[in-house]
Amino acid sequence: GTICTILISTGALWDLWRQPRYPRWVMVLGDASYAIYLLHYVERDAITYAMRHYPTLSRWGSDLPIAVGIATIAFTGVLFHWWVERPTVRWLHARVG
Repeated sequence: GTICTILISTGALWDLWRQPRYPRWVMVLGDASYAIYLLHYVERDAITYAMRHYPTLSRWGSDLPIAVGIATIAFTGVLFHWWVERPTVRWLHARVG
């Protein structure tokens, strides 16, 4: 309880104190993480369907389709974040805020 709280708080404060610089792509993925979370179920199911119904994909092994799927999920999540989530949040802030 208390020890864990102290460790987590110390780590968070240390991170703030250092003012870390993360690569831009890491920050973009972090910003889009909720959109990626929302979309990954649909895209995962589509990839699974394609792997089962198109034998050519299965001949490549599972690594390539999985890698392409992860990249696709990240890419569409970022696009969704930029084109839907951010404008919606701005619109809501203007209305409520």
